[in-house]
Amino acid sequence: MGWYYEYKHVKRKMIIDDICRSWSKAWHNGALLTSRVIARCYRGNPGNGVLWSVREWYNEKTGESSDRIICCDLLSYNRRLGCWGNKPMDESMGPYYYSCPKRYLDMTPADINPCFNASWREAVEGVIQTKKVRRDALRTVQDMQKLHNEALNQA
Repeated sequence: MGWYYEYKHVKRKMIIDDICRSWSKAWHNGALLTSRVIARCYRGNPGNGVLWSVREWYNEKTGESSDRIICCDLLSYNRRLGCWGNKPMDESMGPYYYSCPKRYLDMTPADINPCFNASWREAVEGVIQTKKVRRDALRTVQDMQKLHNEALNQA
């Protein structure tokens, strides 16, 4: 799948709203399946980034949920074309992007996620753990600097 450059003269928020809109489809057995986004966030800078979302399908007639998947939409502004583009993906494609929020992984366990990708999830959790270790190390250094400065001020 490639990039779709179809958003000319619009703001990024409008693109995100368009990608995350709900839609319905009637099936041959009479069921009306509706897809809706139940969580979303944008990670990146103003001109390019990743829209993470959790999309859920449910039967509108019975109100029962069926599946949930994690979607990864790359967004990029192309100055040459003067428009925004997006590249839609889901977890099954094993995107090389790992900034997915941990709670999205928790919202889509294997039993309700037809696109479950264990190796991609392990990589995401590895990135989350690495960031946590770095954050904790930075806090330790900051605490040590604060103690050092307090000791200098008392002397």
